[in-house]
Amino acid sequence: MSIPNVGEMCTDKHYLVLQSTDTLQCLTSIDEDELDKILVGEEASIEIEALDKTVTGYVTRISNTANYSSSGSTFDVTVEFQNDGDILLGMTAKCEIILEKVEDIIAVPKEAINEERDKKYVTVKQENGEAKQVEIETGIENDAYIEVTSGVSEGDIVLIEESTSQQANQTQMPQGRGSMQGGGEEGFSKDLGGSSPPDITGGGEERIMEQPEN
Repeated sequence: MSIPNVGEMCTDKHYLVLQSTDTLQCLTSIDEDELDKILVGEEASIEIEALDKTVTGYVTRISNTANYSSSGSTFDVTVEFQNDGDILLGMTAKCEIILEKVEDIIAVPKEAINEERDKKYVTVKQENGEAKQVEIETGIENDAYIEVTSGVSEGDIVLIEESTSQQANQTQMPQGRGSMQGGGEEGFSKDLGGSSPPDITGGGEERIMEQPEN
């Protein structure tokens, strides 16, 4: 934009560009050790906090130049999404890039799993009330949950020991739709009946901006 000052004559050197806000972009930063997991075209979830809504976008650009700081290098990643008309430029957003996704899975909290000699086990409560250690095979995981591909079934009760001074908690095996995503932090609830594994957030608070015209 280049406009004359008050009282000046408008010439061919002055201009005003009008751009559409139908398509917006969210710029986020990815740590260098996670950069190899991100690809152009990958799906992303953008949470618009002020509007309490989430929209779907896609990675359109990954910067080739790092942003260096004392805590390590990061790379800018651009996520593009369609505006439904309510999203305004400059609003704060939370961007999650989906690295892997599985649906209709069985998952257990990480603390439910015991490892011994390269094998993984969970403790399952039997119908007679006794506890039995069961070997399992696992799939993908996030910060809180691990997919179980064999060894337990939906409805099995898995025991989670919190500490030596407390009794073991009982967790009913959930099954449902869940996304495994990269980065961030997420807790979990031990009341798992009928719930889905939580999403893991990546990125952080970002600002919405216009898509530049080509």
